[in-house]
Amino acid sequence: MAAVHDALCIAYLLDPEVLELHRMHVAAEIAPGASFGRTIMDLRGRSSQNPNARVALNADRTRFFDLLLSSLSRG
Repeated sequence: MAAVHDALCIAYLLDPEVLELHRMHVAAEIAPGASFGRTIMDLRGRSSQNPNARVALNADRTRFFDLLLSSLSRG
């Protein structure tokens, strides 16, 4: 099964219950080196830094596909 990230973003706008969001601290590595550009997320809440983003870790697959199919059938 292929990931459909763009459609999932639109599905969230139509029905926020399609995604499970978690507040956490997110940063981008900007120091030169092998990890340059890497996104770093505090998944376990161990950082002393305050959450600065809402991150989707799970999606309701059935809800998403029902929304997608109903939207496509109306078009």
